[in-house]
Amino acid sequence: MPITWVAALLPGPNIFFYVLALLVLLQIAALRGISRTLRLERELTPDPVLTEWEEAVAAKDEARYPGLLDRLERVHGLTAVRKVLWP
Repeated sequence: MPITWVAALLPGPNIFFYVLALLVLLQIAALRGISRTLRLERELTPDPVLTEWEEAVAAKDEARYPGLLDRLERVHGLTAVRKVLWP
């Protein structure tokens, strides 16, 4: 009995328990973070450049696309936006 605590620390069958315990702890931490995030007060404001882009796409005004995409790249520090947003 006095040396059983050593057996608990030795690798072997206990590794499976350690892995499962680690997964449980990670899931608990994730759930705590999610619940904390859901309780936060958020105020979302639309981006004016993206609003102009959406209006241009809705109006099918393709002449405005290059200028708006350049502004998007400049304002938000993006690259190759044309690959993603060009309709």
